[in-house]
Amino acid sequence: MHKHFSEQTSNTGQILGLIDNMQEEERLMLVKEVLNPVGHDLLVTPKEIDQFIEDIANIIASGLNAALHDAVSVENVAAYTH
Repeated sequence: MHKHFSEQTSNTGQILGLIDNMQEEERLMLVKEVLNPVGHDLLVTPKEIDQFIEDIANIIASGLNAALHDAVSVENVAAYTH
């Protein structure tokens, strides 16, 4: 990171502030601490994941309803889920 900014400008102190004076290992530890605030790893997912999860949940719920309840058939399975 420091090397990248050094190649771009000679004024790294204004861009990096206190980080400019830190050793590389300290910077990496700081970044890990900031990105891991609650002790869990973060995961980036696509925007469509919420809709996909809802669709899969609906399919599973419909299958369970049809398998466990005699009154549920292929024609009326949608009436029991949203």
